[in-house]
Amino acid sequence: MSFRGTSEDLHFFRHERNDDHLLSVQAAYKLFCSSLRDVNLKGIRATYEMFPDEYSDIRLDEASLSQSCRLFATRSMAEKTLWKQFGSILEIGVASGNHAVSLITSTNAKSYCGIDIYYGQLSESSKEKLNSISTTCDIQLIQNDSLVVLKDFVRQSRVFDSIYIDANHWHFFASQELDFCSKLIADNGRIVLNDYVEWFVSSMEPCGVKRAVNEFLSFNPDWCIDYFAVNECDISLIRK
Repeated sequence: MSFRGTSEDLHFFRHERNDDHLLSVQAAYKLFCSSLRDVNLKGIRATYEMFPDEYSDIRLDEASLSQSCRLFATRSMAEKTLWKQFGSILEIGVASGNHAVSLITSTNAKSYCGIDIYYGQLSESSKEKLNSISTTCDIQLIQNDSLVVLKDFVRQSRVFDSIYIDANHWHFFASQELDFCSKLIADNGRIVLNDYVEWFVSSMEPCGVKRAVNEFLSFNPDWCIDYFAVNECDISLIRK
């Protein structure tokens, strides 16, 4: 890429000593990061005004955490460690199917039900793996609106040992999915929600999952958090 600045700008990077050059590069990088942070903060403030429904002043307190609440680096380690073995799994938002395969294999699930509005994202690799493990696990894939399916499941009194929510991240959908799932989970089961955040830095978009979780815990004091996975921002909810 050619330099588009003026000739006067070139002195910033013109040094006889490498140490001076390194300091200039570091200064430039800090300036870039500061500018990016400023843009990000302005974006967040703007979305508070544009999308007020995605945010809430409700915050967690110590009562929101289980006495044995744990912190994991990855969701896969949390699932291998704490999820019920040989149980039933419901996943909302299957996407490529990679996580579905991981869930089934790491927990030796007896049954798996995946809901997605569109299965065009399902990779060929995942299709092959799901087909292979279908000999030991009853796999059901449903292409439909999650709220429609969950409502039917509640009417059918279906019950799952573990539920993973990773579909539409707007508060309207996340809160309703969480409410439905609380009626579908086994007494000793867990509901895990992906992206417990209120702002996506990469896409500069709001996320209503954090508000949905905080409100749910506030209105349902018999529920609490039993783990958080840092890399994927997964938050797990169980009954006390």
